[in-house]
Amino acid sequence: MMPTRLFFCNLFFCISLFLVGCSSETESESDKTLANKKVTGSSSVDLLTNDKTKLVVEIVSVENFEPSAMALEEFRSFIDRHCHKPSGIEFRYNTISSPGKDRYTIDDIVETEETHRTAFNDEETVSVFVLMLDGRSERDTDESVILGTAYRNTSFVIFQGTIKRLNPYANNTELAIAQATVINHEFSHLLGLVNLGTPMVTVHEDEENKNHCQTENCLMNYKADAGISIGNLTRPSSVPELDAFCLEDLRALGGK
Repeated sequence: MMPTRLFFCNLFFCISLFLVGCSSETESESDKTLANKKVTGSSSVDLLTNDKTKLVVEIVSVENFEPSAMALEEFRSFIDRHCHKPSGIEFRYNTISSPGKDRYTIDDIVETEETHRTAFNDEETVSVFVLMLDGRSERDTDESVILGTAYRNTSFVIFQGTIKRLNPYANNTELAIAQATVINHEFSHLLGLVNLGTPMVTVHEDEENKNHCQTENCLMNYKADAGISIGNLTRPSSVPELDAFCLEDLRALGGK
């Protein structure tokens, strides 16, 4: 149950920039998976342009923590608005049992990905892995929570347990807006926003919140937590869009 007192929390999205070593892999395994084990933002060109003509989105969800159909439609629409994929966008779904943790470390998340991921980049296809977890980030505090983390070039995690916990009385539409906002935000980090592999045409990075946009209502503002109810934060009626500066960056790199 949510506390009865009202308070403000800094809800923020998190980017983890690291490269996972693969020294124990065989040559064939390396050929298959290394392209998906790079730093966040390094596959922005592959995602935005038609250099790779197809996008596969693999969504692995803990049972009962799947994203809503509305959130997924918002995500598909967002991809289509910004990415050139003439051979199409394919969504694949898998449901897994809970790993049984209340808090998840990045190591936990990587281990889950490496156990369940089946789609990888090839000559024609770029693949994105989305993990929907039932718990929270290990880095949550009493005053701030992490809703999602983009942690590799084609991988991000959504902490569905946190989103649901913060929205105990939200209706289906409000919850879908919350989910779609976090999903689109983290995917935009894979696209290299902000100043994360995709160069800025006009400087608009928030100096206090790196890799986020300084525009208040932009999807890439660090406070873009639509649908999340903490204290008396407002609930927008739709998923925030990218502002003109972010759009300019994506188009300069080859996006729509």
